Amino acid sequence: LLRYQAVLRRTELEYASKRSARHDLFSKPTLSGTQAAVGGSAAALIMNRSLSRSLSTIAANVVSSMHSSIAQDVEMQRLGCASLSDIAKGAAIDAQVVMDANGGNTVLRAMRAFPSSAELQCEACIALINLTKSNPNAARRLVHAGAAACIVDAMRLHTRNGEVLS
Repeated sequence: LLRYQAVLRRTELEYASKRSARHDLFSKPTLSGTQAAVGGSAAALIMNRSLSRSLSTIAANVVSSMHSSIAQDVEMQRLGCASLSDIAKGAAIDAQVVMDANGGNTVLRAMRAFPSSAELQCEACIALINLTKSNPNAARRLVHAGAAACIVDAMRLHTRNGEVLS
């Protein structure tokens, strides 16, 4: 449990660092005029690709940890869902990175494995929202994989939990 929590914490710190670096790049323009319009868009593209690769690695590590034998604990699965949700709540490309790492199916797997955990169900539902809010293809894939049934089951099992119901 401690090893997994350390991995998740390191992952969260790496993600926060990368997100901060991307924000700093775009909030401090270094070019002006036409150069900014042309060179700035190229720099943004390069930075987005670099960040996407970093997020891809982070998402893959979280998914791998959730699938590992030490991750059969409800708290570890909840933390994994929360981490994938945090990655996916950025731009549409961030949600796609999580989907490409099989994060959507991993969230559904966690929901099915621990239906009685309101905390996990809540984190998983938030992750599903973040994965699908700006990604119609992800929404279709997750519906096909049974996301609607998982959400309905969570709402039925946790009728007194306002966080799950909202």
